[in-house]
Amino acid sequence: RRAAELGMPAVAITDHGVMSGVPELADACAAVKKETGKDVKPIYGCEVYFTDDESLRTDIKPRLYHLLLLAKTNEGYHNLVRLVSESHVGRQLLDEDGNPLRDEHGEVYTRNFYYKPRTTLSMLQRYGKGIIGSSACIAGIIPKLLDNRQFDEAVTWAKKFAACFEPGDFYIELQNQGIRTDAGFTQTELNHMLTDVARAAGLKTIATNDFHYLTQEDARAQDIMLCIGTGAAFNASVHIIAYDHVSLLGELAMCIGNMDIPIVAVSAKRDEKKKTSVITMVVQVKGLEQVDRMFKQLRKRSDIIEVYRAGG
Repeated sequence: RRAAELGMPAVAITDHGVMSGVPELADACAAVKKETGKDVKPIYGCEVYFTDDESLRTDIKPRLYHLLLLAKTNEGYHNLVRLVSESHVGRQLLDEDGNPLRDEHGEVYTRNFYYKPRTTLSMLQRYGKGIIGSSACIAGIIPKLLDNRQFDEAVTWAKKFAACFEPGDFYIELQNQGIRTDAGFTQTELNHMLTDVARAAGLKTIATNDFHYLTQEDARAQDIMLCIGTGAAFNASVHIIAYDHVSLLGELAMCIGNMDIPIVAVSAKRDEKKKTSVITMVVQVKGLEQVDRMFKQLRKRSDIIEVYRAGG
């Protein structure tokens, strides 16, 4: 619907490692057509986790890189489904005559899923027909090599990827969200290097955006969702209206600290007309359940009038 509002002719879905959102996108585009009369073409894709380890080792944590894949044709869609499925469940091991084999661990399937669903170069070679690929964001193997000042290796990988797809169907991707690489390069500097890689490998570049939510107002929700998914902490700003703040601040710090919630910052402002104080606390929480538990404890106190989060 948002794409239709902006007059965009198509919208792609490229979830990390999965394609389970494809039916929902197809239904949404059909619904928009019915409601508005505007055609928004669905493009089915996946941002896979690429590994350069063909042996798919499971005794160490794998090095994984992002790689963007889009279905160009109906055959490409089915190839992409096969590739993503194999990245999760593996592929049956067969000998030259098609008889089942077992590896050294007794497994009859390759163990692709380890930490993440893994895609290898040989899989891209098997399933690349009808698929468009690109080098992805700064987490792709080509940008990572450039960040490590390995230009020749980056060109080599660009050529390897290009050979997996039909001529003209692999691109070097350029982005600029104003962030820096691990080595400290700006994305503008990285884009110049990526353009040089494309030139050396005989490839075209495409400009893309790292797109995870619809509007700027959704940024906070996205941040919280990521924190919950990864178990990381996020800062929540809490406003506390109380009768007095001088004697209360120390007790609140102890109360919140006993809930294993770090306090990042505290400020207080007295309203003499209302004879109340507004205490603002920025705390670091690991999920909305922790926020709710903190609120329940604070609202039990008789010296606190109200507790609410900034922005609701």
